[in-house]
Amino acid sequence: MRDLVIGIDSSTTSTKAIAFDRNGNVVGQGRASIPLSNPHPGWFEQNVDDWTGALKKALNQLFKKISSERIAAIAISNQRETFAQFDKRNKPLRPGSLWLDERSHEEVSILSQELGEKKKYIK
Repeated sequence: MRDLVIGIDSSTTSTKAIAFDRNGNVVGQGRASIPLSNPHPGWFEQNVDDWTGALKKALNQLFKKISSERIAAIAISNQRETFAQFDKRNKPLRPGSLWLDERSHEEVSILSQELGEKKKYIK
C-alpha cells in the first residue's frame, strides 16, 4: 500500500529525507551532512557531487526503516538561490555557489544604481 509521503530537504549543511504517514506523523527519517567550503573570505561553495551523495545516503538510511513500496509521493525543498554550472555532458564546471556567497556585492551595487533601489531584488 502506498501510504507515505517523503519530504526531502537539502539545506546548507545537510540533506534530510523524512517519511510521513497520512496523519502527518514521522515514520522514518535519514540524514547526511554536506561539507561547506569557504576558500576565500565571502566565498561559500560545495562540491556538487556531495549534494547527490547526501541525498543517496539520506534515502538509504530512510529505506532501512521503511519500504520504498509504501511511497505515494515526494516533496522536495532546496537551498534558496544556490546554483551550479555544468558542461554539455552534465559535469560540474566548478563547485556550486551557495546562497550565502558574497562575491556579487559589487555587481548588486552597480545594478542598484542603474535600476534604482525599488527594482533591486537581491540584498
